[in-house]
Amino acid sequence: MSENEFKQEFKKRMFAMAEMWDYEFPQENGKSTKVRLYYERLKNMPLDAFIAASNRLVDSFTPTAAKKFPVPADFLAAVGMDEESIVNNAVRKVKEASSSEGAYKSVNFGDRALHAVIRSNGGWVAVSRWSDDEWQYNERKFRDAYASARRVKDEGPNYLPGIFELENSGRTGAEKYIPLPAPIHIPGLPQPQRAQIEHKKDEPEELGDTDGIIADIIKNLERIQQYETDN
Repeated sequence: MSENEFKQEFKKRMFAMAEMWDYEFPQENGKSTKVRLYYERLKNMPLDAFIAASNRLVDSFTPTAAKKFPVPADFLAAVGMDEESIVNNAVRKVKEASSSEGAYKSVNFGDRALHAVIRSNGGWVAVSRWSDDEWQYNERKFRDAYASARRVKDEGPNYLPGIFELENSGRTGAEKYIPLPAPIHIPGLPQPQRAQIEHKKDEPEELGDTDGIIADIIKNLERIQQYETDN
């Protein structure tokens, strides 16, 4: 989708909704500055998400004297892309990954702001082991920190290492055997890309004791399997 394609569909739908609700956008020098403000706020939405949002608002929005036309937040909320929904989804995905992936596996939520918050709370190994009581104590601060990190565009690592990687990444050549984490999608955010190991060198290094590295990695994989079986 090109920017022009989104802009054309955006303008068509905005003015169609305005006509349906008998609403006139304020004009300045023959141009609607309000439509421009809406565009700037919503232009990062995927086109299919904007279309879905506008369709849902057509079905659900009722104009009032105080609110004659949906605000940008209404479009985002209609498809779960508002800030509150994203924070809720992120916390839910972190909790789910704590159970499904565990502390041994590395994880990639596709959101560096979320990674930064997890790292500031001790990293994935620590957060993935939070008990229900620890979540109850920490969740409000975690949510607020994540919302703040998104606002200031705080950037953490492109993924979070688990125990398996932390125990093996210091060995020469071991990163070649470390599986990269599959992306975990947070609804409301773009589909994440598979992360790359940031510390990996462009030039191949000598593996050294290859047999020893592989043997240790196999042992750690067995530990992961045993951990998943026990939990």
